[in-house]
Amino acid sequence: MRSYHRISLTYLAAGVLWILLSDRFLDLAAPEAVSRLQTYKGWFFVSMTTLLLYGVLRRRELHLQRTLDELAAARAHSRETVQFVASTSHELRTPLGAILGFSSFLLQEKPGPLNQDQREQLGHVRTAALHLQALTNDITDLARLDDGRVAPAIDDFPLDALLEEAAANVKEQAAAKGLALSVAGVPGLALRQDRRRLLQCLLNLLSNAVKFTDVGEVALRAAVEGDTLRLEVRDTGPGIKLAERELLFRPYSRLDTPATQRAHGTGLGLFITGRLVEGLLAGRVVLDDASGRGSTFRLEIPVRHPAG
Repeated sequence: MRSYHRISLTYLAAGVLWILLSDRFLDLAAPEAVSRLQTYKGWFFVSMTTLLLYGVLRRRELHLQRTLDELAAARAHSRETVQFVASTSHELRTPLGAILGFSSFLLQEKPGPLNQDQREQLGHVRTAALHLQALTNDITDLARLDDGRVAPAIDDFPLDALLEEAAANVKEQAAAKGLALSVAGVPGLALRQDRRRLLQCLLNLLSNAVKFTDVGEVALRAAVEGDTLRLEVRDTGPGIKLAERELLFRPYSRLDTPATQRAHGTGLGLFITGRLVEGLLAGRVVLDDASGRGSTFRLEIPVRHPAG
């Protein structure tokens, strides 16, 4: 490419020199020769300008292609890394299941009574195992989403039972923090959707709401407008600043607040929720936030999935 530019500049310099010298002899040339010479000069300038512009465009094209190649290589490396971590995470599920099972068995005091210190230590073990299980699930889901290996499993099911199940999963955490937890469904409404993925999205939102709310309540509300179901998870936490909202649905993003510094997590929950809602549930996630007065995350999905 550099040699191409050297040749272009050489031709341009020679052409300019030729034009300057030719101007010295215009007065000596015949009229028809002057006209012909002026025409040649015009053609020359057009040709050289075109040649130089082509060189600039070609250089930009090659630079862009190199950038695209680098991005493709980085994406391939990132995908391989995610796949490796996902496969490793999958191998952790068996020992994690054993840890959770035995800790629950001991906490139920089936082998014998526990003293207070033993109960607290087993509680720490179970909490750490649940946290690690959540991390492995997030990483596995991310790998599947990147590979396009997740397809919706459409089924008919009652909405209210799903809402009660989602709330039951965070009831203990909410009670431990003294938070009120309320659910308001739509009696008699049956959905045709991916139940498992919808439950996963609600659990992500409810877990975040409980995690980042210290005082007040967490509410799960449902309403139907036409063919659209709106599910809201509302909390009385600190809210989210306007400047930080764009970070919410990015992978591995965690807001720099005292609440997030205290809480554990990968920063994948909302990213995965957004991908699942848009890609599998044919809907969207909306944030209605009043900074300092809590947050409301709203899922808007069709009552009947388009693919079902």
